[in-house]
This record gives sequence, C-alpha cells and structure tokens, in this order.
Amino acid sequence: MGKEKVKKPFYKKVWFWAVVVVVILVGAIGGSGSDDSSKDSKSSSSEVSKVESTKSSSSEAKSSSKASSEKQSYGIGQDVAVGKLTYKVNSVTTNTNVGGEYGINAKGVFMIVNISIINNDNKAASISDSSLKIKSNGAEYKADSSAGIYANDAGNSASFSDLNPGTTQTTNIVFDVPQTVVDDPNAKFEAASLFGLKSELINLK
Repeated sequence: MGKEKVKKPFYKKVWFWAVVVVVILVGAIGGSGSDDSSKDSKSSSSEVSKVESTKSSSSEAKSSSKASSEKQSYGIGQDVAVGKLTYKVNSVTTNTNVGGEYGINAKGVFMIVNISIINNDNKAASISDSSLKIKSNGAEYKADSSAGIYANDAGNSASFSDLNPGTTQTTNIVFDVPQTVVDDPNAKFEAASLFGLKSELINLK
C-alpha cells in the first residue's frame, strides 16, 4: 500500500495568510479614509459656523452704527433738551412778508417757526438764531436774522440776546425758503446748544 498524502491544515497554507493580509490592509485603508472624511466634515462645519458668526456680527455692527448715526427726532409741542437749553416748537406758519408795509418780502416763502427756549444753566446764555436751521431734502437753511427782527416784538428777536438762568424766551425764528421746503412732510427744525456743539431735530409737520 502506498502512503497517503497528509493534507496541511488550511491555516498553514500560503493562500490563507495572503487573504488575511489583504483583508487587514483593506480594513486599515478604509478606516483611515473614514477618519479623514470625518475630520474634513468637522473642519468644513466649523468653517461654515465661523463665517455665519462673522456675518452675523458684521450685520449687528452695521445695524448698531446706523442706529447711532441717526438722530432721534421730536414733534411740535415737545420739550427737547439740547445741552443746557430746552427747546419747544410751538407752531409753524408761512407768509411772503414780515413787518407789513415797512417790513421785508421773502425771496421764496417765509417759514416762521415760533419756539420757546429755557436756559437750564446757572449762568446767562447768549442766544443766537445763527445756529438754528431747517433741514429738508438733503439741504440746510439758515435763519434770516433781519426778517426775524420784523417778525418779533421789540427786543424779543433771537438774533442776539442773553437769556438768564431759569428764564424762558418765546420768539419767532424766520427762514426764507422755497415752496418745496414748506411742502416737505419730513422738514425738520435743528435746535442747537450753546456754540452749536450739540443739536436735536424737531419735525415741523
């Protein structure tokens, strides 16, 4: 009888170990790719969050800047504190002449703003209509001091006057303006503090 060939166990065969090595390599490569993909995904998500956060901060900053640059405006009949002075616009009228026959005619239309000014300081304040303006359609209009003299009783003009502490002066401030300013629903009176260092806007409609 011939000798029977003894078969090697499968785990001792070369092809078995070759398969094992291939499986291990494939698993290692796949795991590494998954980690990289996960890292890339996390990195991308983080970058998107940073961009969104930056946009949000930029938008909030612009909104805050815009809000701070826009002055609050007040209405007729309201007391408006500007530095040591308090202003109130009592009424707004128009005319083409102030002072009658011996007065002055307007080049456009006289816009007469009747205001009350209170001096809240502990010393006299020098009041001048030269620092008071009307703003309309992107333009500024200065008061007409000469017309203001004719539009007020003697000694009551705000051209140049001293206002003692705790006292009030009611006077007409006159502006020679085109009809477009009279018709402008957004026209505003700019009330200024002493020396014009501060100002507030008061709606004239």
